[in-house]
Parts: sequence; C-alpha cells; structure tokens
Amino acid sequence: MDLLEDAQAAAAAAGASLTPSPVPKKTVALARALGRADAPVLEAISALEDADAESETVRGAIATLQAQVEADPTVLLQPHNHATALFAAVCTRLNWLLNDTSDNTVIRRLANLMVMHLFVCKPLMRELHEPQIRFLVLQLLDRLVDRRLNDFGEEMKTNLLLKSINLMMLKLLEFTPRAATLTALLCCLLDKARH
Repeated sequence: MDLLEDAQAAAAAAGASLTPSPVPKKTVALARALGRADAPVLEAISALEDADAESETVRGAIATLQAQVEADPTVLLQPHNHATALFAAVCTRLNWLLNDTSDNTVIRRLANLMVMHLFVCKPLMRELHEPQIRFLVLQLLDRLVDRRLNDFGEEMKTNLLLKSINLMMLKLLEFTPRAATLTALLCCLLDKARH
C-alpha cells in the first residue's frame, strides 16, 4: 500500500476524503454555455481527468492551462477556486502517464506545466489549504518512490522526472501557507506512524 492509499484509508475511517472530486461534465457545459472566463480552464481540467482522453486532447489541455497561467492565473481562482481540481487533475494524469512509456512528449509537457507554471505560481499556491497540500505532498512522495520510473530511460528518469518532482516539492514547501503546510506534513507523519 502506498502513502496516499494509507492516508486515504485513515481519512475514510474518519469520515473524510483526501482525493478531490473531478469536475462534473455539467459544470463544464454550463460554464461554456454561460461564456464564463474560466470555461477553457474547466474544459482543460476535465480533459486531464478523463482516463480515455487522446494524447492530442491532453496536449491541448496542457497548452490551455499553460497559456492561462502565463496570461492571468487569477482566472483559476475566480469566480470559483479551481486550484484543488487543477492540482488533482495534473497529479492523476501524471500517475496515468507513468503506465505508458511510449509517448514521452506528453509527460514532458505535463512536467513542464507542473514545474514551470503551476508550482511556481505564488497566487495559486497561496490558495491551497491543508487538505490540498496534504494531497500534493502524498502524491509527490508516491511519485518519488514509484517503481514505474524505472521503466523510463535513465536520462528521462533522472534528468526530468526525479528533478521535476523534487523541484515541485520544494516549491510546494516554499509557496504554500506555512501553517497549513506544517499541519499537512505532520498529519502525513502521524498517519504513517499509525500504520
């Protein structure tokens, strides 16, 4: 059982959930129909959450999110805060991509989105709270010890994936609210000590 599964089991026993819910398709359709500024973001998040999405669709979603963060990251936070759904979607997609070593371009683009755009976006990172930070810490720790990294070539594994995951963890610790981050880390340690 990995770290996230341990924490999810502990959260479920307490009547809570660590894994954020996906963006409902109805929400995406309604945002698009109303012409909301966050509609492209919601569509991109939904595409990343779709396990059956084609590589081109995923590439388009990544490009949309990169462009949005570069242009105006506050759209990710208004009128509703999409940070939780966004980080859950990119972590989920990264996990799925580790199962398929045939298309490294998508994993490179996703790692670039995460490292160069999301985890360094201070306004976005400041909006995270203890449950989201805990989720991200667990996701990143699980990826650091993920055996599937060995399926990638040595250069891809050491130069891109491991360095990217380490950098994401450092940026998470640097830019998220200090009290929430310490609480999340202590909860992770406590959950691990119980098992």
